[in-house]
Amino acid sequence: MSTTTTAAPHVLVVTRVPCAQCPTDGPCEECVEDPDINYEVECPGIDVGRCQLWQECDECRAAGRKPSDDDYHQVHGIQHEVYMDVLCTETQHCFVQWADYSDSADDVSSNKPGRYPVHFDSTYDDECHLTLAD
Repeated sequence: MSTTTTAAPHVLVVTRVPCAQCPTDGPCEECVEDPDINYEVECPGIDVGRCQLWQECDECRAAGRKPSDDDYHQVHGIQHEVYMDVLCTETQHCFVQWADYSDSADDVSSNKPGRYPVHFDSTYDDECHLTLAD
């Protein structure tokens, strides 16, 4: 199952990381040819049902509890969902910031520093595909 969002776009922030040999006024010749790129995603605000991260429930894992048909609502007084056959609880973190989006980040930015509004497409694993927002 896949989740695609068209809500307020997240922003992919691409920066170059200078090496120890780079002068203060710009990149050295080696960094121009083969730059070390850093990617970060800014979230416009946790959007429940779209980018909210759900993680494995520590209490259920410690107790050895396995998912069943009854586990889609309340377990030990907390809302749970089953993702990839694991009991999960919601967090206040953004899935897009947590996920592996590096492959599509290269496509969106062409490794050029800048700020790129993006939409995301994700599955129930740890990968997230970014596309440039219109």
